[in-house]
Amino acid sequence: EAITTAFKAATDEVDLVTKQDLTVAVKELEAKIATVETNLTRWIISAGVLQTVLIAALLLKLIK
Repeated sequence: EAITTAFKAATDEVDLVTKQDLTVAVKELEAKIATVETNLTRWIISAGVLQTVLIAALLLKLIK
């Protein structure tokens, strides 16, 4: 009985995670990762375009 009481006391303070909780957390994390990937891709493309424009402007300035 003492063991049962101690076990109940220990498990009352612990939040157990179910497979459903993990599935929801994984889906939320996958959605966040997709958003970050999209934003990162957009930023990288923008930086590349900006570099290209700057290089073209500098070359045109050097030619004139």
